[in-house]
Amino acid sequence: SALPVATGQFWSLAVEEQFYLVWPFVVLFASRKACAWILTGCVALSFLLRIVFWSASVPSDVVYTFTLTRCDPLALGALVALAWRSPTWWRRARGVALWMLAASSFGICLVWASRGGLNSRDRLVQECGLILIAIFFGSLLVRILSRFDSGTRGGVLVSHLLRSLGKYSYAIYIIHQGVLVLVWHALPWNRFPLILGSSVVQQMLLTCTVTAASLGIASLIWRFYEQPFLRLKERITSGSASHTVGNRASRLSGAV
Repeated sequence: SALPVATGQFWSLAVEEQFYLVWPFVVLFASRKACAWILTGCVALSFLLRIVFWSASVPSDVVYTFTLTRCDPLALGALVALAWRSPTWWRRARGVALWMLAASSFGICLVWASRGGLNSRDRLVQECGLILIAIFFGSLLVRILSRFDSGTRGGVLVSHLLRSLGKYSYAIYIIHQGVLVLVWHALPWNRFPLILGSSVVQQMLLTCTVTAASLGIASLIWRFYEQPFLRLKERITSGSASHTVGNRASRLSGAV
């Protein structure tokens, strides 16, 4: 069945929350090395399950939204976080990140070319494209963080604009579909004249209005809801590892 227009994106938040409910207990009771193996297993499991599900004629929407077939990006992100907390592991991650970035980029281009795009319901995109996209962004994150470790500024990827969008991105993701529905029904968009038979001006105005409204609401959510919660982490960080990571995070946040 079709996902609700205003809240259809919540399936991905559900996948995240299910991962976050389990992962802290894994970190609490497992060693760093065991955590790395568990995460690697999650990546492999998601990749293989997508292949198995397609072979079993499971609907593509289920393959795309089921937790166990979509936890590989979260697992790769957690692997990056583990590596960042260990100088030895981080050196290894930095050593392979560029190659993995190049290889995943090439793979994504191949999938795009062979399928004429990256349709989320396409079999090859789900079986191979999703893991390639996850590897691409994981490797890109390692490369960006490595620039700060070497004392180099992060360039355009850590510009003030992108950092602000990143700060508000969670709230934007939650509310943007609902804002779109409200704006569409609140204003007479159908009365805007077509230009040379095209509705491009109408679409641009709608996009700008929804973007501005989403940013405004998201900034309020950040100020009065998210930020107070984030301050709580100052009370629970302890130990030398947390101190080291905290220093690196401070350099990262104050670099721009």
